Amino acid sequence: MALTAGKKIEIKNEKRIISDDTIYTVLDYLYKQKQYNIKEVTIVNLMSIFSGTLSNIIKSNKSIEDLSTDNNLDEIKQVVRNSNTNDIIIAAWGGYPPYPKQNTVPYQISNEDLKKYYDNLIVNTHLLIKGRNLFRVGSLTRDGFPRHGKNWYDYEKLNPYRIL
Repeated sequence: MALTAGKKIEIKNEKRIISDDTIYTVLDYLYKQKQYNIKEVTIVNLMSIFSGTLSNIIKSNKSIEDLSTDNNLDEIKQVVRNSNTNDIIIAAWGGYPPYPKQNTVPYQISNEDLKKYYDNLIVNTHLLIKGRNLFRVGSLTRDGFPRHGKNWYDYEKLNPYRIL
C-alpha cells in the first residue's frame, strides 16, 4: 500500500508518519469493499495546502494561486499516467471549501474567486481522468460534487462517476 498523503513528525527522537482522519476513513472504507482486490491506494488533493488550514491561508494570502503549489496538477497527471487503465479512480474532492467568516478587514481572496479557482481545478482534473474507470462513494454533494473521503460511510456503495 502506498500513501502519498501524510506528514512526517518526530516524537521522542523517533520519526513517524502520521495521517489525518480522512486517510483513516478512506482506508477503512476500501478495506471493507471485499468485491475489489485493492492492493495500493494513492491519495492526491486538488489543492495541496500544507501547514495550515484553508481558513488561515485565505486570511494571510493575497493571491488565489497561493492556495496550491504550481506543480500540483502535474503531480495528479503523473499519478493518472502511471496507473493502469483498469485501475479504479475514486473522485472525492467534496464541495466548495468553506470560506472563513470575515472580521473587519476584507480578505484579498474573495469567495467568488475561491469558487472559480476550485471549479477550474475540477475541470482540469476531469480532463485528466475522463474515460478512466471512475467511481464515487454514496451520493453527490448539494453542489453536484463527489463527496470528500472524510464523509464516506462503509455502508454506502461505490457508484460510477460520470464526466459529461
